[in-house]
Amino acid sequence: MTLHLDWEGPQLDERDGSVTSYEVNCTSSFGYYHLVSVDVGLLEYDLVNLAPFSNYTCCASALTTNGNSSTVCATEETLQDIPSDVPQNVTVNNHSAYAVIIEWEPPLTPNGIITLYTIYADYNNGTSQEIDVKATDRIYKLNGLSPHQLISINISASTVIGEGPLSSTISERTSQAVPSEVTDFEVSALSPNELLVSWSLPEYHNGILTKYKIIVYNKVYNYTVSLFVPDTSTNVTVSDGIGKDNFLKPSKSYLPYVEPFVPYTVVVSAFTHAGEGIALSQIIFSEEGVPSVEPELILSERTDATSLHLLWEALSLEELRGFLDSYVVVFEELNTYQCLDLDPLTSQSVLVQEVFITISYGLMPGKEYCVEVAAETSAGAGISTKITIPCVQLSVDQYCSVELTELGNGDCISTTVPPPPETTTKTTADSLNVTEQSEASAHESVEVPVFALGGSAGVLALIIIIVIVATFCVALRCTRRNKKHIVQQPRSRLRDSFENDCAAVMENPLYAGVKEEKLRGLPSYDELEEMSNKCN
Repeated sequence: MTLHLDWEGPQLDERDGSVTSYEVNCTSSFGYYHLVSVDVGLLEYDLVNLAPFSNYTCCASALTTNGNSSTVCATEETLQDIPSDVPQNVTVNNHSAYAVIIEWEPPLTPNGIITLYTIYADYNNGTSQEIDVKATDRIYKLNGLSPHQLISINISASTVIGEGPLSSTISERTSQAVPSEVTDFEVSALSPNELLVSWSLPEYHNGILTKYKIIVYNKVYNYTVSLFVPDTSTNVTVSDGIGKDNFLKPSKSYLPYVEPFVPYTVVVSAFTHAGEGIALSQIIFSEEGVPSVEPELILSERTDATSLHLLWEALSLEELRGFLDSYVVVFEELNTYQCLDLDPLTSQSVLVQEVFITISYGLMPGKEYCVEVAAETSAGAGISTKITIPCVQLSVDQYCSVELTELGNGDCISTTVPPPPETTTKTTADSLNVTEQSEASAHESVEVPVFALGGSAGVLALIIIIVIVATFCVALRCTRRNKKHIVQQPRSRLRDSFENDCAAVMENPLYAGVKEEKLRGLPSYDELEEMSNKCN
């Protein structure tokens, strides 16, 4: 900032009179002007407070008693200094999630030749860095950053003399990226209809978390449901119900269906403004539930007066909604006109693993029974199949206590059939006559000459005949009712079971009644008769 001027006075032969003083005049290209008078005894002068690294032209002339002498001039440049101000128009822009672009312009007063620029980067994580950039560069790409990382930047310019002041701090973040996968991801079954999905924050957010996405895929029913929960949540309960109103609620969200004992694939991913992050998935079975359908009976029949045989179709895992523990068979004597819910105090039950059972204990001859069959898992028993098993009468001494009478609308009512009144046998000629004639009428259809019997003996014989005929009718009706019940099993299942087994057709009780029932005009035996004809 200082120039030292010195000169020599004019020669004696060049003087136009006596020298009285010297006049110094300095100018510069940027408009600087300085004029000073120097005493005649001084041949030097210091020009101060100049601009560094600037050219100045100074001229000196001697003043004499007769005027000015000749003028001499010299041009000189001041020395360089550190820059007086900072780099101009500094900007920092996020180029990507991993880099920023820094741009600037030179200082307005460099005070010399700029040799380099220095970038001071503060990563706001306890680390910083100084980066030297060539003086010819005005842009720099700062790489190796993390997504959504905050960067603080200062820049200075330097000459050979030294470094100038720092620019003001400019802060900028890199762009956001998708987050990493969530941590501590777990799925557990709370109940047959509830799944608990829990997780922890991603290790690398890579931005501002906005929400989480939960996808639940049902592998059996082949449907997918997507749920969104806010970034403040780290768990959600997925359960059976209607859940559109629970969208983005932190406590609970719903699926249209969460079935028991079904494999689900659960996927969880986090979101930032940049999009969806890495997803994690798990496969889990919901807890077992009670069976959803009732066993379908293929066959139910009385094998004799005190035994009954049941056969049903096995349920699939999908229908069981769990692993089969057993089939529950409950039976109770039918005392009403229809098979209602059985009384647990009076009914009997048995557990079986197979799809058939023959019950031969506790059954009374001449009694109808209500039977229920249900499948049971660890969650409990499911829906039961109810069926009425009719009675079997073996002789005229055994009677069905309950008879189902078919009405015109297809319903049934129950009527109690009392046993015949007790009679005493009289060993008289008249009574023997009636007995013989009654037996003859049963075998030969001979009309009994009741008129030949006189008095009370004739009336008694008539009563005995009526009781015998009524007993025979009741027995025949009960037998046919039993056959008709057997026939009413699903035809398609009988057909399937007998289709390739002619022996089964011949041995089945249905076949024995084909001809008799055919005579009554029951078309239900047509298919079985056709099968028996094919077997024959």
